[in-house]
Order: sequence, then structure tokens, then C-alpha cells
Amino acid sequence: MQANGEMMSCHQGKGRILMEHNIICQAFLILISYSGIHQYEEILPCLLSLLNKIWTLPDWRNKYFHHESGLTCLFSDGQFLKMVYYLFRFCEVELKRSRIDVLTGLKSCERYILTILPLILPLLLELLQCIHGLSCPSDAYNVKQDEEGSQEKETRALIEGIRESGYKVIGLCASIEGAFPWLLNGSICVALSKYLEPLEFRHLRKLIKHTVIPLIKNCPREFWEEWVDVFLQHLLRHCGNILYQSWFRLLYHGCAGVPPYLFTRDFSGLLQVVALPEQNRALSLLDVAQDIDSMRPTSLFRYLVMNDVFGKLRMSLFGYFVGDAATAKAIPFCRALVCLAVDSKDARLRVFIMDNLLPCLIQRLDDKLPCAIWRLKCELNSSASNVSSDKLNLSATNNVHRDLVVLCQELYTCAYAFWSDRNSCNAETSFEVWLRCQKENFRAKAYSATAKEVPLGNPWHWELEYECERYLSAYIDMLRVLDETDHFAERKFYSMSAVIRNRKIRNLFHKLIKLKPYIKGSDRAYDVVSHLKRTSE
Repeated sequence: MQANGEMMSCHQGKGRILMEHNIICQAFLILISYSGIHQYEEILPCLLSLLNKIWTLPDWRNKYFHHESGLTCLFSDGQFLKMVYYLFRFCEVELKRSRIDVLTGLKSCERYILTILPLILPLLLELLQCIHGLSCPSDAYNVKQDEEGSQEKETRALIEGIRESGYKVIGLCASIEGAFPWLLNGSICVALSKYLEPLEFRHLRKLIKHTVIPLIKNCPREFWEEWVDVFLQHLLRHCGNILYQSWFRLLYHGCAGVPPYLFTRDFSGLLQVVALPEQNRALSLLDVAQDIDSMRPTSLFRYLVMNDVFGKLRMSLFGYFVGDAATAKAIPFCRALVCLAVDSKDARLRVFIMDNLLPCLIQRLDDKLPCAIWRLKCELNSSASNVSSDKLNLSATNNVHRDLVVLCQELYTCAYAFWSDRNSCNAETSFEVWLRCQKENFRAKAYSATAKEVPLGNPWHWELEYECERYLSAYIDMLRVLDETDHFAERKFYSMSAVIRNRKIRNLFHKLIKLKPYIKGSDRAYDVVSHLKRTSE
């Protein structure tokens, strides 16, 4: 097919490979623009095969993807970006149409779609990695701008369109039968996991919604290890870290840069999918009351928890139950955690549930308790009432409150079954009495705390002091270990360097106990350590 004169003049001065690429793309787009697309089903794979050969050429990769100048040239070529965007959009639309046909029982997935997907994915993955790299300061690529700035605006819109469509294509591929060993292999895991850290909330939300959730829903069990180890663990831990930092600053400093509400809602949606009932079938009797290391992971949820994929479980993963939308999605995951803690002997899960989940639940359910969680919830509801129906907000809040009470009741049963606090949860104490006692205990702690300032100049919160008190015994145990190590070093080694080092560590821990708050409840761990070093000199 011959290219028109406008197309040829547009490429004057551009590289020959790029010019040939755009001409073939133009021919492809002309074919798919006709209503009778099915008569060209045999031609489309041929054109894409030619494009695929260009994308996999060493000269193409060396010129445009291995150097910043080449990528800048590629992303500054508006014709290239438009061609690629429409190419990915075509693939996305056809996948959606084929998926609808399959669901309605009309026919199987179009054969030509299955033929062209392996041809398109190499460029899609390469471009997604490069687009992710645009957010990385050390690998930032410059996009040429004209005097009016309109070209820059159009370029950024095309890049965002390519990103979103690329995410959707990968997510839609996950629903194709047999796609994982064929299409969705390890190369996609590597591509998606690269440059995750600098991605903005809005980009992570799109990645989770369009790609990660469909992958979780459709990933066969035999591919859990590959996807989890290479990509999902990286994503979950990164999201956990940024949620912790954002929510801590929002709760206790009143600011968080970009508010994490929407991102928390989408991340909770991911957790909800992980804890879907059909994925979390009831354990057999052989699984009950076993050590978690010896239990066979019967669901993706149990596989993730048993293999410590989340790293540190924190309430910031669920937004501290502040937002109703995120809380509603997070509750199934929390209930699954409680269930797993009951079924297993995992002390780590039980500590998280009693030391983190329970206090957060009480603070969220008690509207008379002065705490950062309830205060922030009121502020969020106040702003939400200005943009939506009060009746709908009230209904959603009531539903979430009811579900949280159910979760708390399950936690009460869990506490009675496994923990030593049976004086407050015995068979004769009803759940209502136990919950009232919990609320009264927290109110007593809140109102008895005196206003004060920590040495670093941060405003004091009784929640942090309560957390520090709970972990004080752990500090003392650590000091005892250090004392024993110090004594052993003095007996066995002639060098005093180890003894001096252990004494310094012990002194730092002594000062840490006096300093408060407990480092786990602070987003300024490095400042705390620096302060300790200065005061210990």
C-alpha cells in the first residue's frame, strides 16, 4: 500500500527505520478503519509481523531505547505516538469485544486477535518501561516543546493514553484462556516492576485497576510464585510503604502532599479481590489449628500471607478505616486475616490483630473518643457531604459501621479462643459488654494523657504513647539480650571493640525508652536516631 504525499513529507529528515515504521502503522490503521474489518483478518497479522520485526531489530533498540536522546526523539515524534496509541486502542477494543462475545456465548475469542497479541506485546512492554521511567528523576527524558506549548500538551496526553491502554491490554489478556504460559510470561513481570517507586498515585491507581486486579483474578495457581516473587511482592510492599508515610503525616501532622484517599480505595479494592470468597475456600479439617509454615496455601490470600509478601502489616494499608469506600473494600481482607489467625498458630498474625487491628477498630467505632482517626473521618465526611447526597453518605456510613461491628465481634471470638486476656473475654461476658469495656479503657487513656511535646518538637498524641507502652516490654527484652551479649563478649573476647559497641547500643536503647514515641509509630525514624546520637555524645 502506498503512503500519501502528506505522510511522506511529514517524515522528511526523520530516521529511515522510524519512517518505515510509521508508514506500516498508517497502512494498518487504514485497514482497521473500514467497517468490514473481518475481510482483512489475514492481512492485519502480516502488517503487524513487519512492525514486530522493526521493534525487535538491534538497530531500532540501540537507536531509540538504549539512550536518552533516542527516546527523546521517539517521544517527540507526534506521528509515532499517534500511531502507537491507535494501535493499542484497537487491540484494547477488540479484546473487550471478544470478551463480551465469549461471556454471551456467541463465539470464542477471535483467532486473529490471538495472532496479533504476541506481535504487539514487545513494543507495549518496552514503551511501558520507558513511560514509567519518565517519573524517575535520574532517568527523566526530555520531551521537546514548541513555543506555544501545545505540542507538549498533546504529547503528554498521548503518552498517558498509551500508558492506560497498555495497562488495559495486559489486564484483558489475563482473561484469555491459557494466556499465562503463552502471553503473560516473566518478561511482563519484569516490565511492570521496573520504575515502580517514582510512579505517582494516579499512575499506580491505573496500574492496580486495569492490570493488577485482572491478573490476580485470573492467575492460575501454578504461576503464583513467578508473579508474586517478581512483581506482586514488589508492588504490595511499595504501596504499603507510601501508604504508611502518607497516612501517618495526614493523621498526626495534618498534611500528606497528595491525599491518599483515592489511592487507598483502589488498593483496598485489590485486597478485596485477594480475599474473594471463591478464592478463599474453607480449609479442610486437616488445616485447622496448624502452624502456618506447615499449612498448604489453598488460596492466593493464604499464599501471600504465609510467604510474608506484604512485609509489615499495618493499618495504613486500609487507611485506618477513615474512608467509608476504602473500609468497605478492606473489611473482607481483615476478616480473612482473623480467620487465618484462628486456623493457624501464627503469632505474628495474632499480634497484629490484637495490637493493631483491635485498637484501630475501637477508635473508629467510638465517636466519643478524641483521636486522630475519628477526627480525620469527620473532616472527610464533612468535605464529602458538599459534593454528594447526604442520604447516600449516611447509608454508606451505616453499612460500613455495621460491617465493622461484625468484624469486631469476630475479633472478640478470636481473642477468647486464643489469647490470654480471658478475664475481659470470658464465656460469661457478652460481646456488647466487652466492647463497652474496650471503649471505656481507651477513653481513660485518652483523657488521662497530659498535653506535652516530644523532644523533637512534634505535637504529642495519646495514641502514640499507648503504642509505646504496649511495646515497652519488648524494649526491656531487647536490653536483656544486649546485657547478656555484653557479658559474653567481656568473658570470651580480648578485644574491647565489641564490648564498647554493645554498651553504646544499650545506652541508646535506654535513651529511646525515655524519649518516646516508639519508632514504629513515627515517620521520622532517622531524626530520632540522630537525636539519640547527639544526646549520647
